Amino acid sequence: MAFIEDTIAVVRSSWMTTGLVGIGAVVLAPLVLPVVGAGLGLVAKPVIKGGMLVVGAAQTVVATAGEQASALWTEAWEEMHPGQAMDMRDHAAEAQAEADTADLVDQFGRPLEDRVTP
Repeated sequence: MAFIEDTIAVVRSSWMTTGLVGIGAVVLAPLVLPVVGAGLGLVAKPVIKGGMLVVGAAQTVVATAGEQASALWTEAWEEMHPGQAMDMRDHAAEAQAEADTADLVDQFGRPLEDRVTP
């Protein structure tokens, strides 16, 4: 009788229980993980697709709001400065033309040349 009580006491101790749970996890993991992984794959794919749709919609909303805010700001500025509105547009067009014709540089800031090196 004492042997059974001692065996139960050892099994109930924290290190023995932890060891048995660890061994059980190691034995069952190769059987359980493929099934769980397949199920998670079926669930994860639609969730990821939904997240991509939400991000795309949010980008569209933010871009539209930014364009509207920019248009309102420009309109208000033009009403406050009627003679300078054309100057700003000319300056913006010059800056864009300069950016379009700017020299290309590599990651170190050196100008790129049009020739091809062998």
